[in-house]
Amino acid sequence: MSINLVVAVITYFMILVTAYIIVIFTNYKEETSEEIIVRAYNHAFVILAFGLFVVYTLIILPHITLDDQFTSYLILMSKFISILTLGGSLFLLTRKKYTNE
Repeated sequence: MSINLVVAVITYFMILVTAYIIVIFTNYKEETSEEIIVRAYNHAFVILAFGLFVVYTLIILPHITLDDQFTSYLILMSKFISILTLGGSLFLLTRKKYTNE
Protein backbone atom coordinates (compact mmCIF):
# COMPACT_ATOMS: atom_id res chain seq x y z
CA MET A 1 0.00 0.00 0.00
CA SER A 2 1.38 3.35 -1.01
CA ILE A 3 1.91 6.17 1.45
CA ASN A 4 -0.06 8.45 -0.88
CA LEU A 5 -3.14 6.28 -0.41
CA VAL A 6 -2.78 6.40 3.38
CA VAL A 7 -2.47 10.18 3.32
CA ALA A 8 -5.55 10.43 1.07
CA VAL A 9 -7.60 8.26 3.46
CA ILE A 10 -6.50 10.31 6.47
CA THR A 11 -7.36 13.53 4.64
CA TYR A 12 -10.80 12.15 3.76
CA PHE A 13 -11.52 11.30 7.40
CA MET A 14 -10.25 14.70 8.52
CA ILE A 15 -12.69 16.39 6.14
CA LEU A 16 -15.55 14.22 7.44
CA VAL A 17 -14.75 15.01 11.07
CA THR A 18 -14.36 18.72 10.30
CA ALA A 19 -17.76 18.74 8.62
CA TYR A 20 -19.24 17.04 11.67
CA ILE A 21 -17.64 19.69 13.91
CA ILE A 22 -19.26 22.42 11.81
CA VAL A 23 -22.64 20.68 12.10
CA ILE A 24 -22.28 20.42 15.87
CA PHE A 25 -21.22 24.04 16.19
CA THR A 26 -24.16 25.32 14.17
CA ASN A 27 -26.88 23.09 15.64
CA TYR A 28 -26.22 23.40 19.38
CA LYS A 29 -26.04 26.31 21.78
CA GLU A 30 -22.67 28.01 21.87
CA GLU A 31 -21.71 26.83 25.36
CA THR A 32 -22.76 23.25 24.69
CA SER A 33 -21.01 23.03 21.34
CA GLU A 34 -17.80 24.53 22.70
CA GLU A 35 -17.80 22.09 25.61
CA ILE A 36 -18.33 19.13 23.29
CA ILE A 37 -15.65 20.20 20.83
CA VAL A 38 -13.05 21.02 23.51
CA ARG A 39 -13.55 17.70 25.31
CA ALA A 40 -13.35 15.77 22.03
CA TYR A 41 -10.15 17.56 21.01
CA ASN A 42 -8.64 16.85 24.42
CA HIS A 43 -9.41 13.14 24.03
CA ALA A 44 -7.92 13.08 20.53
CA PHE A 45 -4.80 14.98 21.64
CA VAL A 46 -4.13 12.54 24.47
CA ILE A 47 -4.46 9.60 22.07
CA LEU A 48 -2.17 11.28 19.53
CA ALA A 49 0.46 12.11 22.17
CA PHE A 50 0.39 8.53 23.47
CA GLY A 51 0.69 7.10 19.96
CA LEU A 52 3.62 9.34 19.09
CA PHE A 53 5.26 8.44 22.40
CA VAL A 54 4.96 4.74 21.55
CA VAL A 55 6.45 5.34 18.09
CA TYR A 56 9.29 7.39 19.61
CA THR A 57 9.94 4.66 22.14
CA LEU A 58 10.10 2.04 19.40
CA ILE A 59 12.57 4.17 17.46
CA ILE A 60 14.81 4.74 20.49
CA LEU A 61 14.98 1.09 21.60
CA PRO A 62 18.20 -0.46 20.29
CA HIS A 63 16.82 -4.00 19.94
CA ILE A 64 14.05 -3.00 17.52
CA THR A 65 15.08 -2.00 14.03
CA LEU A 66 12.60 0.08 12.06
CA ASP A 67 13.06 1.37 8.55
CA ASP A 68 11.90 4.82 7.49
CA GLN A 69 8.81 3.64 5.62
CA PHE A 70 7.50 1.55 8.52
CA THR A 71 8.11 4.46 10.90
CA SER A 72 6.15 6.74 8.57
CA TYR A 73 3.27 4.26 8.57
CA LEU A 74 3.32 4.10 12.38
CA ILE A 75 3.16 7.89 12.64
CA LEU A 76 0.30 8.05 10.13
CA MET A 77 -1.56 5.29 11.98
CA SER A 78 -1.29 7.20 15.25
CA LYS A 79 -2.72 10.25 13.50
CA PHE A 80 -5.51 8.13 11.99
CA ILE A 81 -6.40 6.68 15.40
CA SER A 82 -6.54 10.18 16.89
CA ILE A 83 -8.88 11.31 14.08
CA LEU A 84 -11.13 8.32 14.73
CA THR A 85 -11.04 9.17 18.43
CA LEU A 86 -12.02 12.75 17.66
CA GLY A 87 -14.95 11.65 15.51
CA GLY A 88 -16.08 9.02 18.00
CA SER A 89 -15.81 11.42 20.92
CA LEU A 90 -17.81 14.04 19.05
CA PHE A 91 -20.49 11.50 18.21
CA LEU A 92 -20.75 10.10 21.74
CA LEU A 93 -20.63 13.50 23.45
CA THR A 94 -23.33 14.94 21.18
CA ARG A 95 -25.57 11.94 21.87
CA LYS A 96 -24.95 12.34 25.60
CA LYS A 97 -25.68 16.10 25.51
CA TYR A 98 -28.69 15.57 23.26
CA THR A 99 -30.28 13.15 25.74
CA ASN A 100 -29.54 15.51 28.65
CA GLU A 101 -31.22 18.54 27.04
